[in-house]
Amino acid sequence: MRSEIQLKLTPIGKRCYIDSVWLFQ
Repeated sequence: MRSEIQLKLTPIGKRCYIDSVWLFQ
């Protein structure tokens, strides 16, 4: 969970996080 929070803090990480959510959905 901490890794997800750290990714959200960065613009690029946020983009990857959103893409990951889309892939899971």
